[in-house]
Amino acid sequence: MLITLATLLMDPISNIGVTKTVGGWMAANRLRLNPAKTEVLFWGDRRRAGVEDSLVLNGVTVPLKDQVRSLGVILDSQLSMEAQVNSVSRAAVYQLHLVRRLRPYLPTDCLARVVHALGISCLDYCNAL
Repeated sequence: MLITLATLLMDPISNIGVTKTVGGWMAANRLRLNPAKTEVLFWGDRRRAGVEDSLVLNGVTVPLKDQVRSLGVILDSQLSMEAQVNSVSRAAVYQLHLVRRLRPYLPTDCLARVVHALGISCLDYCNAL
């Protein structure tokens, strides 16, 4: 589960309101928080906002992270997308390495189709971000 909390957490009173709202929604939908799989991202400068390093939701303490992964997309607190670009380029290079190993066995037109199927899909996934 990914929870993103924007600058609402700058005020301790709204922090309590946000955590109660999330906790109430989870309880109403019969959901429990799994702290091993829950990641909380705070957008902005935590030190300047005076936000602690963790958040308590339904009695479970969840640490704030600098980077989180949601649906294969890596987001960071500054929204720089640097980690996402590195991850996508690593995946694309790996796919091209696999295609290179197929080169002796496939004709050029088939290799082009394999590159489009594997390599381009890595680059094209969530490119609207």
